[in-house]
Amino acid sequence: MSTLIMGSPHITSTHPPTGETDQVPLRAPAGGVSTLQLANGKTISPDGSGFVRVPSDLVDDLVGAGYTLSETHPRLVPVTTRCGMAYINQSSGTQQTVTYRQRYTTVKHSRAAGLRLVYSNTELTATGEFDGPAAYTLKASVEIGGTLFPVWFGGKREVLVERGAFVISDPVGVSLPAGSEFYVRSRPSAGTLGEKWPTGDALVSAYGESFTAGDVVDSGTLGSSTAQGFGPVAILGMVQSTAPSCVIIGSSSAAGQGDTANTFDRDLGYLSRMLSSNTGYFRLVRASQTAEHWLQDSRRRMALIGAIQPTHAIFQLGTNDVSNGASFEVVQDRLGQCFSQLAGMGIRVIGTTFTPWTSSTDTFATVENQTKTASNAVRIKVNNWLRTVPAPLSGVLEIADHVETARDSGLWKADGTAQKWTPDGLHLSQFGHEYVAAKIAPDLAHFTL
Repeated sequence: MSTLIMGSPHITSTHPPTGETDQVPLRAPAGGVSTLQLANGKTISPDGSGFVRVPSDLVDDLVGAGYTLSETHPRLVPVTTRCGMAYINQSSGTQQTVTYRQRYTTVKHSRAAGLRLVYSNTELTATGEFDGPAAYTLKASVEIGGTLFPVWFGGKREVLVERGAFVISDPVGVSLPAGSEFYVRSRPSAGTLGEKWPTGDALVSAYGESFTAGDVVDSGTLGSSTAQGFGPVAILGMVQSTAPSCVIIGSSSAAGQGDTANTFDRDLGYLSRMLSSNTGYFRLVRASQTAEHWLQDSRRRMALIGAIQPTHAIFQLGTNDVSNGASFEVVQDRLGQCFSQLAGMGIRVIGTTFTPWTSSTDTFATVENQTKTASNAVRIKVNNWLRTVPAPLSGVLEIADHVETARDSGLWKADGTAQKWTPDGLHLSQFGHEYVAAKIAPDLAHFTL
């Protein structure tokens, strides 16, 4: 019988293995380690069915080392779509207290219980990530079928969210069937009139979303304003499933630029369309961002990822490094460092190939009237390197092949219809997003545990 000592170089844990938390059954790998020795000296051996029961704060590390999670044991994972870090704007500063109402759908694969809301005070800009403009005091509730359930933070109804920080709520005592729709009311309040908080995508009135001045978290109706949104960067819940969860990291294409057909069960863009509500996810996306920006400062995003612990990351950054003139070697090095950072956290990292960048004299109606940009040669090299699935990637989503006239042509497909595939020579059109999402849907096979 072999023994694995927790805290040894074989397993890196970000949680102290105290052995004092809830116990989770894991099946030991066949022919592998069968006895665990915790840092406190306690030894755990398998039971008669081949399972060892370990502290819940060690589950992710042990699953990564070959142990198998019982499919019937609840796990805390992202359980919705339409969540992510603020990247659009800031509040106006003309209102000190505002309540926002946003609509969400739980994942299709499992019932979700004990919802926990994650809020951040960080904003993404075209040049990186930054602390929010000011601290704000947060209050929230979950609305299900017209009933409001209060959200607590460390046993308190309100919590101060400092600049650059994030908070995770206590579990909300609800249990939702797979594919359930619900609302979250979020009320940030500035300390002084004129102070602002980060905001996200515009709300959609057709989905029952809106915001209004004042505190209507626990009762009351909201107005009809929809110019900007504010809500959780992720919604977590306990699920009876080993289904994966994901963070989408990228620039404007990952944010869905060019896509206009929104629905309440997912975000815009081919990546969100592919995952839909089949997989719980959250997004860290912002137009113009680069892999260089990520390496310069991603500590707030990395801290958030570390707390949420998604099983997978789709990393789409890099296309702007290419278009900004970086050499193949520079882009390769930047992406390699980014992939390694995430993989080092035990996350399965999925890369993407990059679409062309051209200009056109007939609004991209034909192939002949397109002109490639000078960076196309570097894009080709980066794409072909990514297609080899270099370590530590777990897979690559092929995007470019679905929109180019031929592999490495550097030209968008065209059939005589203006802007059918791209509106600007760099981003996909709505048709393009829909088409690519359908083509890469089988690649959901990458997202396995």
